[in-house]
Amino acid sequence: MVAVGLLIGVWVTSTGARHTGEYALDVDLSQHRNVVGVGLARLVDVVGSPLVGPFLLLALAAVLWRLTDRGTAAWFLGLAIIGWFSVTVCKVVFHRHRPPTGPIHALIVEHGADSFPSGHTALAAGIVVGAAVALRGNRAVRSWVLLVGVPVIVLVALTRLLLGAHYLGDVVGSPLIAGGAVLVAGGLLRPIEHRVRGRFDDARLPHGSRM
Repeated sequence: MVAVGLLIGVWVTSTGARHTGEYALDVDLSQHRNVVGVGLARLVDVVGSPLVGPFLLLALAAVLWRLTDRGTAAWFLGLAIIGWFSVTVCKVVFHRHRPPTGPIHALIVEHGADSFPSGHTALAAGIVVGAAVALRGNRAVRSWVLLVGVPVIVLVALTRLLLGAHYLGDVVGSPLIAGGAVLVAGGLLRPIEHRVRGRFDDARLPHGSRM
């Protein structure tokens, strides 16, 4: 997954958005916006921002803590963070400029050379894949996580295009890199997983009560 995501990055940055068709797609989407879509896109923009994103992760970890145990919540939080921040290095390496604000009537102003991969989409992928890995012992819940989570990733990706913040390649490569990073980390860190889970589970209140 990571390799495919990186190959997408190499292709779109070396070819250029005008030649890949990504620029034309952004222009076309800018001409078909509606109030509901824009409102949702702006909400996703705020929730997935670097300022609010960490609080979202903590809130989801708290939900997992209540539904399962502290160890699972801690493992999920660590994996989700790895997935989210895995794209940071790629942004520096690929140094892809954001879509031009004027021609596509972008609704948020982004002038940095950090378009590939999309951080918002990476956050969504990190959450979904991180939860799926952390909950692998519970197949029923994990199935629901993927059933609901994958469409959410797609929805987040679409909102980034609708706002004019990214190109198609940015939001396609991002979940591949972030999700792949979570899977790689989950495999490499498997030897210490039980130690992490055990440390947090040992901190439970007597008789399994919760705070």
